[in-house]
Amino acid sequence: MNTSVVSSQGQTTIPVEIRSQLGITTGSAINWTVDLHKMHGVPTATITTSSVTSIKSLRGVAKNTYKKYGGAEKYLQAERASWDK
Repeated sequence: MNTSVVSSQGQTTIPVEIRSQLGITTGSAINWTVDLHKMHGVPTATITTSSVTSIKSLRGVAKNTYKKYGGAEKYLQAERASWDK
């Protein structure tokens, strides 16, 4: 289990393992929600990253793939042609 301490100003550090799993980097937006577990009445917090942050983290992932085919349009043409085979 990962544990962190809340400061007097309400700040805490997210453990590196959690940041890595959620893709949290400097400037990431984090959404917090609190749920009351219906069966046991235990309040829990859920942390998720903003979908905008997640989408931004994908920027450029296909760059080398597109270069291999001479651009995105050529890549899409080759991919679509492979569907008919």
